[in-house]
Amino acid sequence: MQWKKTVIHDAYREWSSVRLASTWQRKLSANRSFSITPYFRINQMEFRQHYLPSEAIEENSHYSVGMLNNFNWQVEDNLILVMGIDFE
Repeated sequence: MQWKKTVIHDAYREWSSVRLASTWQRKLSANRSFSITPYFRINQMEFRQHYLPSEAIEENSHYSVGMLNNFNWQVEDNLILVMGIDFE
C-alpha cells in the first residue's frame, strides 16, 4: 500500500513543556514504604489552523500542580502491592 502525503508549507506547530517534581520517600517497616511526589507542570502551544479557511493561529497553555501518593507493601519476595491516590 502506498500512502499519499499532503504537504502544507505554512502549517506549523510550536510547543514547549516543563515538569518539575521531587519525591519524598519514607520506609515504614522492612516491607512497607510510603512516597509523596509533588509536581508543577507547564504546557504551551501555538499552531496555524491550516484546515480552516481563515488559517487562524491558535495559542493555548496549561498550568497545573499535583501530587502523587503511593503506599508500597512487599507481601512476598515476588509480590508487591502498590496503592495510591493522585491529586491535580
